[in-house]
Amino acid sequence: MEATDGRIGAVDRASEDAGAGYLMVDTGPWIFDRKVLLPVKESPAFDPDDFDRPEYREQVGDYYAESYRRG
Repeated sequence: MEATDGRIGAVDRASEDAGAGYLMVDTGPWIFDRKVLLPVKESPAFDPDDFDRPEYREQVGDYYAESYRRG
């Protein structure tokens, strides 16, 4: 996994369940050797042209916040 400022980890596991897409990312020593779960089903597409717009970042943040609330 790459971020705009460099490597942030590696995909440790991915779901194979229909309708429940997620990636488990092992951040390694970069973030205290944590594993994080990223929901991917119907996630908003990354748009580098809109990244600087607060509305776009809010839309992406709202998607992930709601996906964690639903479990």
